[in-house]
Amino acid sequence: MVNRQAANDFNIDLSQSYMVGDGENDIKAGKNAGCKTVLINSKCEYYGQDLSVGNLREFVDRYLL
Repeated sequence: MVNRQAANDFNIDLSQSYMVGDGENDIKAGKNAGCKTVLINSKCEYYGQDLSVGNLREFVDRYLL
């Protein structure tokens, strides 16, 4: 769950943030908070996420570096 008060307290722009998770509930939480969403999963599941990757390292290497 994304804590909106913490985002406000620390001046975090949720629209420019990623919610990274491995299941449908993680994607729903990220969408509800207004974040970009990333599903870490080796299967071809789709829950409305913005990105899908096989593992966290792949996400970091492709999108954050």
